[in-house]
Amino acid sequence: MRSYFTVLVVTLLTACGAETDTAAEENATLMATPEQQTCPPREGAAEDMVCAAVYDPVCAFTPQGPQTFSNSCKACLEDGVGHYKKGACEDA
Repeated sequence: MRSYFTVLVVTLLTACGAETDTAAEENATLMATPEQQTCPPREGAAEDMVCAAVYDPVCAFTPQGPQTFSNSCKACLEDGVGHYKKGACEDA
């Protein structure tokens, strides 16, 4: 019985390690390039957040494609935006 438990624990730990490695590889693929900035995690609903009225345009990567926002705060409040770069989008 004891050896069965040991095998079970080792198997579970090995499986967890494999998932962690796969997740790390996926995250590395999704990491921002040097010119891109990553949006900070949201704390609360976007409707409850307030951005400063500062014009410092950024190009955000939305699910519909690149879109220019007036600043990084407003870009990061948009659903589906995780990264942006300084300056307006070239095609927007």
